[in-house]
Parts: sequence; C-alpha cells; structure tokens
Amino acid sequence: MKTILSKRLKSLRVGKGKSQKEVVQDLKINQTTLSGYESGYRELKLEMLNKFAQYYGVTVDYLTGNSNYENDIQKSLSGALADILGVPSESISGRMDLFDKYFDIIKISIHPYLST
Repeated sequence: MKTILSKRLKSLRVGKGKSQKEVVQDLKINQTTLSGYESGYRELKLEMLNKFAQYYGVTVDYLTGNSNYENDIQKSLSGALADILGVPSESISGRMDLFDKYFDIIKISIHPYLST
C-alpha cells in the first residue's frame, strides 16, 4: 500500500537520477528491502528513516509527510517569500518553482546596482 513515505522515497530517488541499484549499494541494503520501502509494503525503522533523510538531504518530517518542505532552508525561504508577498505560507508550501521565478526577478532587478 502506497504511503506518503513510500511515494517520497521513490520520488526523491528518481528526482536525483538514481537507480535502485545505486541506492542499495550506497546505503548497503538489499534491493528487495528498498523495493518494499518504495512500494509501502515494508516499514522503515527509525535508524533507516534517518539514513534516507541524510542520503537525500531532506528532513524526516518531509519523508513522513509531516512537512511539505524538503529541508529547513526551504521552510525559511518559504516563510520569507510569503511575508514579502503578503500571502499565507501554506499557499507557497512545496512550490519551489515560485522561488526560482521570484529570485530570477530579484537578480534582474538588482543586477545593475551590483559592482563587478
């Protein structure tokens, strides 16, 4: 049964361009174990959950669905951007594409004022 955790594990692996074979070699686990985690048929112990979080550079809260922010930097940037735009931070949650667009605008706006 697919869970938020299993979906995020697979999404992170695919998003980073990693094959299951690479991940199992890096984390020193069996391929059937990883497949079970990604399909939701195998439960992760806390130690393994922490390993995945470290491996993918995300928080345990993100993996388990308690947060839509992959890491604390995204959470801070999201809050700051929400404040600047005057919108609730929930409306920005998980929308990193907004950060890219917003920071492109900032770069274009301040570029003439930067000394080289």
